[in-house]
Amino acid sequence: MPEIIINSFSAAFCFLVGMLAIFYLPYNRKGNIWFGIFLLSVGFAFLSKIMWQEGLYLKFPYVIPVSELSRFIMAPSFYLGIWYFTHVSEINFRIKALHFIPALLFIVFISLPYFLSIGNISELAGKPMKTILGSLMRVAFPVQVIIYWILSYLLLKKHSRSILLFSSQKKEIDLNWLLSILVWIFFLILLELVTKMIGNNILNSASTYLHLIFLTFLVYNLLKQKEVFLKNENINTTLENIIYPDIRSQVEKPISRLNEDEVLKYKVVLNGLLEKEEVYTDPEINLASLANKAGISMNDLSFVINNSYNMNFYTLINKYRIEKVKVMLAKKEHNHLTILGIAYDAGFTSKSTFNNAFKKETGLTPSAYMKINALKVV
Repeated sequence: MPEIIINSFSAAFCFLVGMLAIFYLPYNRKGNIWFGIFLLSVGFAFLSKIMWQEGLYLKFPYVIPVSELSRFIMAPSFYLGIWYFTHVSEINFRIKALHFIPALLFIVFISLPYFLSIGNISELAGKPMKTILGSLMRVAFPVQVIIYWILSYLLLKKHSRSILLFSSQKKEIDLNWLLSILVWIFFLILLELVTKMIGNNILNSASTYLHLIFLTFLVYNLLKQKEVFLKNENINTTLENIIYPDIRSQVEKPISRLNEDEVLKYKVVLNGLLEKEEVYTDPEINLASLANKAGISMNDLSFVINNSYNMNFYTLINKYRIEKVKVMLAKKEHNHLTILGIAYDAGFTSKSTFNNAFKKETGLTPSAYMKINALKVV
């Protein structure tokens, strides 16, 4: 299939899903808006590529600056999408504006021919590699991508730690697919550099198809991504105040208003909820709902868990779930259930999450544990 058809389809695909993300997707609204802007900018980049391939820049010279401008919008919009997927708080408008200074400088630079009388936009568009604009694009855009790639990676790694402080299930909200997207981006950039250096037509064609696969993977995961935080904005604000200070200062213990007697009292309450009521068997249990059951604020509950149990919320809940699984495995009355069925009864919702948690807690896989303890079933 000709590259022009693939690139045209990719551009249309980006425009369609970009508008869908901006105006329709109900979850993670702010994050989806920025990812929608990212997809629109990618669509314009494909449009630019099509125009250069077909020589249309001579007929429509004024479209080129718009499509080239989109390149400077890609990286910051992608980063802001990740920011809003991993944060509840709003970013100050001035700070957001700083991310688009390169785009603003591009607009200023593209306007210079009119003010300095060094040619018109059509002439600049007709020989981009021989102009300052072309040189600027070749240097500034890759540098911007590298910077935002690193910033995005750091945000996602921070998020993978932060969710352990408030959620007992992380598979649907860990955003690991975005880490995969970053790997894709790294690979595509590397392929682009190699293709330009050796000028291989096969690699160039492969790059066209890989870009489409990349977009399909991105859009698929974007559409199925559920709400990362809770629906209650007030609770989310409290959660953010809990998790990010803890991450920024992992060595320091969080400050609490509780004295030692209060900590001991709430630990007794928490033990009752975990050991007698077995609240951990609820797959939707989180810091907010547990705090509500314990009659304590989320800040204080987080303090009690971190200091009395020396572990985070996720580890505490799954530790009790693993103990529940071990007890059920040791009783004949549960022989009709599979290991996975028992795991679901204990509160797990994912086979991979259960296997990882079980091995981390016991040092064995569930099946290996069963073999070793086969004679102990009562």
